[in-house]
Amino acid sequence: MKLVQASIAENGTINGLAGDQTTKEVNISNFYGKWDFIIRFKNKELADNLATIAIAIANNNYIGYGQFKRNTLWKYAKKYHCIRDIKVKCCCDCSSLVSVGVNLAYYAKYEKWLPNYNIDVNACTTANMIGKLTKTDMFEVMAFNKNNLKRGDIVLRVGKHTAVIVEE
Repeated sequence: MKLVQASIAENGTINGLAGDQTTKEVNISNFYGKWDFIIRFKNKELADNLATIAIAIANNNYIGYGQFKRNTLWKYAKKYHCIRDIKVKCCCDCSSLVSVGVNLAYYAKYEKWLPNYNIDVNACTTANMIGKLTKTDMFEVMAFNKNNLKRGDIVLRVGKHTAVIVEE
């Protein structure tokens, strides 16, 4: 099982230079961790889109980790409507990666942004993610159980970390 996460800046802190200096700031890794919840798109196609977009984010070295500039990824994702065209160094953190991913997953299917989920000012955080995503009526939330994980699921440890499952 694999997940995509934004984990730490090149200097070992929560802030670094824009772009992925180490190719590990935003990464695909083996499943690990203690999680509280699974957040799942109700629509399987959207979940698959999210997994594909998360992989694209991890593979685009213009996207690095930085909490202070966490919303710059959305600035370019919104401009280009995809990840592959981002060729400007920018940043995300774990929850802004998920925020951008779900918006782009929805856009890929419907050519409009996820309803009731405006992240123009600030992406969701691990503390408010469940409330913001369920407000869209596109997601279901369940207690974490590793045996229930599917491609495109969002795993969440409230107030701590989040990631996207990309391979079962």
